Amino acid sequence: MQNKHPSDYANYQSEIANIVNNADYIGYDQNDGSIELVKYFQTTGDYVKIAVRESANGVYFARSLYTLNIQRAQRFIANGTLQAC
Repeated sequence: MQNKHPSDYANYQSEIANIVNNADYIGYDQNDGSIELVKYFQTTGDYVKIAVRESANGVYFARSLYTLNIQRAQRFIANGTLQAC
């Protein structure tokens, strides 16, 4: 997470538990089997996505954290790729 999106990680690392526990939207990526949790932060206008995967041992872990482009997030919501929680 930190290596691929360092700026987003720096801005939202303290919000990881909040995003996971209080996501506004949820989706499923069939390509890699990840669960996508998205939280909208009104204070910044950011949609922040955490992708969660299951390890071979059956343990779930946050794989990535980054902000979504607003238009892309709204398109995912409109077409049902992301569902309101």
